[in-house]
Amino acid sequence: MASVVQTTAFGTNVTTSPAVQHFTTAPTSGNMILIACCLSNSFDPGNITGITDNQTGSPNTYSKVISQIDGEGGDNCSVELWQCTSVTYVSGTFTVSAAFSAGQSVQICLMEAAGYTTTADATGGHGTTANPLTATATSANTNMADLEVCICAVSFGASAISNPAWTSSAQTIAWANTWALGTGNSGGSPNQASYQIANAIATTQAYWNWTVAESGAGLVASFAPLYVPPPPVPPQGPMPKQIYIMP
Repeated sequence: MASVVQTTAFGTNVTTSPAVQHFTTAPTSGNMILIACCLSNSFDPGNITGITDNQTGSPNTYSKVISQIDGEGGDNCSVELWQCTSVTYVSGTFTVSAAFSAGQSVQICLMEAAGYTTTADATGGHGTTANPLTATATSANTNMADLEVCICAVSFGASAISNPAWTSSAQTIAWANTWALGTGNSGGSPNQASYQIANAIATTQAYWNWTVAESGAGLVASFAPLYVPPPPVPPQGPMPKQIYIMP
């Protein structure tokens, strides 16, 4: 059964690589791990250079799903979504570390999910120079019950980002769950991640607003369940006998 097994809050915001966070409970071997990365760039564009964990044996492998810079070319902030498609080595405290280039201020949060495809079936992102921000996938998700995630980072002076994300600017319907809300380097709440299980096949969209007109970056991604149950089949069998009474 596809499900979100556990999530974490954002780890401590750091300016010296790496940024780290750990699961409260060690993930189950074979499950997927998603890592949401929010970067404040101090007018110095940068990125996550690699993700590792503290597990022994052959290393679990992490790769980038999608990234998005702000509307100023990444000069103020950016977001990245990384994944381990199937965690193999699990023992003791499970800590994830995200290395990043100099000049950044970074927070990461983690998600463990079971029963989803390892390749995103729809992604999209958007960068802006001022609030608000809407990130829209480039195509519709392919299945009912997709796991949909979204991440937003806002630069220095912003705070009080909408939490959880909304589904659109016209409809102030919240996404189902807050994944994490982070402080960033301003001491406010300029980093936000949400997730939900799709109840329709549609183009995924996430919308955020915040209190100060600073630049922002946001992205969305969805992952299809490995097994989608077929619709119920009506009962089959002989038709019931009908009795006719002559008048």
